[in-house]
Amino acid sequence: MNQWSPVVAMNSRRSGVGLAVINNHLMAIGGFDGAVCLKSVELYDSESNSWRVHSEMNYRRLGGGVGVIQAQQYDSIL
Repeated sequence: MNQWSPVVAMNSRRSGVGLAVINNHLMAIGGFDGAVCLKSVELYDSESNSWRVHSEMNYRRLGGGVGVIQAQQYDSIL
């Protein structure tokens, strides 16, 4: 591909989101929707051009660090 192209919108708008790639899927973790910090996680599938709600974290996160080790996602609050 090697170029930017538009994709379908996420289920929840968010800024300050943590991002990670796991098994060729983009994960959007936490963030801020304009009113509250989020604890939801959305997963983007480029083959179907779709977002789905993946899971919820125990705590809301805004601007947290995200890392991936052996296909396991980790996040932190600084």
